[in-house]
Amino acid sequence: MILHKKTIIRERCASGIARAFVAAFMLLPIAGHAAASCPESSLEQCKTAERALQEAELAVRAAASKKALWTTADDALKQAKAAFTRADYAAAAAAAAEATEQARLGIAQSTYPPFPALKQ
Repeated sequence: MILHKKTIIRERCASGIARAFVAAFMLLPIAGHAAASCPESSLEQCKTAERALQEAELAVRAAASKKALWTTADDALKQAKAAFTRADYAAAAAAAAEATEQARLGIAQSTYPPFPALKQ
């Protein structure tokens, strides 16, 4: 009985540590975008694109965690990151908005009931 309790405690601690590590790891890309400095000439556009990109990353992660991620959402997020990297802030914001919408639609679709069984 004691051995069984120790095993349960070890498993719970390990899973708790793993969850904390995964949560911290998921926030790294968001912190990386926030740390990037925006040029003074296009500060407002850059900050808007940065916020849109962060929102898109969270939406895509939420969809992925629910196994509802559409490939179009993932592709749009990649395009948004690429546009942000090359300082095309308007394109980055537009692609990030598309990724967010596609991720939310994927989550919404996953709540639909499955097709009814065929009657014979």
